[in-house]
Amino acid sequence: MDIPAEKLVVGNGVSELIRLLNVHYVKKASMAIPTFNEYESTLKPTEIEYFDTGPNNFVLNAEAYVQSVKDSDSNTALIINPNNPTSIFEPKEKIKWILHSLKDLEMVIVDESFLDFVVHKDQYRSFFSVDDLLDEYPNLILIRSLSKEFGVPGLRLGYIASANEALVQQMRKYCPIWNINSLAEAFLEILPRYQSDYVDSLELIRRDRDSLYEKILPVPYLNVYKPAANYVFAQVQGG
Repeated sequence: MDIPAEKLVVGNGVSELIRLLNVHYVKKASMAIPTFNEYESTLKPTEIEYFDTGPNNFVLNAEAYVQSVKDSDSNTALIINPNNPTSIFEPKEKIKWILHSLKDLEMVIVDESFLDFVVHKDQYRSFFSVDDLLDEYPNLILIRSLSKEFGVPGLRLGYIASANEALVQQMRKYCPIWNINSLAEAFLEILPRYQSDYVDSLELIRRDRDSLYEKILPVPYLNVYKPAANYVFAQVQGG
């Protein structure tokens, strides 16, 4: 992660940060669904504009989504990439086009909590992540959950990255005092020592994921979608 500390807000898991964003900043959010239900949990139904990706095989239609955001009175757009729960990854160029099209929107939240499962060891992460676009788009709010990719949900670690200095400073004030526990801090300190082991583990997970996908693909009455994250999304036909 090559993001300067002054652009980061570290939280007690992504759930804490999502809640703070919803309570203090989100007036109405346009969400591509299906999506991670934590983003809905602290918003009223009148504060959510849904954009259904189902009719397009759960692939985000960028032009239609942008138009939907502009037609609503939302101040926030939300994209999870790869998506939770569909495990579908949208190319970086598509996300960049959406960011450019919504550059006047108050906030565009891009959740990349499962991104490392997309990037193979012989690839550069910058080909996939939008973290290098933070300065170009000050309204971009990048969210990452360390616990998902490292398999340590009990540690409760996540962060927000933004070039909006005022938002970062405010978010830090909104975070509860001592919100990061000592085990999580120790984990962050030793993490660089195990980077190569982490990369190897990701390769094993991708291999097992692809094996599962191939095995359930022939199951009758089941539509199985090619996964990018560490889970496989399937839909019962007619369900």
